[in-house]
Amino acid sequence: MKKFNNYAASLFFTILTAFFIIFTVFVRFAGTTVMNEKFYTDIVKSEKLTDSVLNSINKFFDDSYASSGIPAEVYLNAIDKDELESAICNKIENTLLGIKGEKISDKEVFNFSEVEKSITNYFEAFAEENNVDVNEKYQEQLDKTIAAAKTEIENHIDIFMLDIMERSGVLEKAEKLYPFLTPVMIAVISALAVCIVILAVLNRKSISALFYWGAVSCLCSSVIVAVPCLILKFSDYFNGLVIRTDYIFKSVTAVLYSMVDTLLLVQIIIFAAAVILFVLYAVTGRLKKS
Repeated sequence: MKKFNNYAASLFFTILTAFFIIFTVFVRFAGTTVMNEKFYTDIVKSEKLTDSVLNSINKFFDDSYASSGIPAEVYLNAIDKDELESAICNKIENTLLGIKGEKISDKEVFNFSEVEKSITNYFEAFAEENNVDVNEKYQEQLDKTIAAAKTEIENHIDIFMLDIMERSGVLEKAEKLYPFLTPVMIAVISALAVCIVILAVLNRKSISALFYWGAVSCLCSSVIVAVPCLILKFSDYFNGLVIRTDYIFKSVTAVLYSMVDTLLLVQIIIFAAAVILFVLYAVTGRLKKS
């Protein structure tokens, strides 16, 4: 009866250990991946998202030529690709730093001076060629065109729709929740440590049994997380998201698949730990018998 009670207790705390491993993984994932600005900026560069943004800007101004009469080149020739990429990254970094309560960069997200200059030069050349009076109406149309161009470029820089999230209150809620991340991490790790200690006490007379229960915990936790991740990855699940804007779709899906890959990598490590513990269980079990 005592042996059965020990087995039941070990099984119970093994299950708890498995779930606390999962909780630890996800809380750690939130802190080191979801809230890590470098995670997103690395994706911007590796997935060449700036090219998609430039293509979308080109298409917008090309489509608007019929109504504005301004060639897309007037805008595009004034946009430096590297500067645009830097602006996209700055937008992401400033947003996440703001959520974490850290100092935000004073650097301007995007310098529109070249865009303003290009549009102004086009207006002046057009006015001179067509004998247009440079009056208040002319200046008003110039200012309106520059403002519209700025707004459109700023919208394209925001590849993760951060401004929309800010207006809807999502970022404000994230800012309020972020300070709890570290205490929750400490609590979860502490609970995990307690479970491991209890398992060690329950199996103090058999080191091989401790290796066994530890292996089962790692195996269960890795399978519970890895299976959904594998389904999401190999079924191309996120490709079914309804996002009509191409560069936003590419940006969002790239981040989601990268998150899945990160979780899978962690589960591979935990699964490897389970294999090692099973090997130790087998070895110590044989030594005990001999």
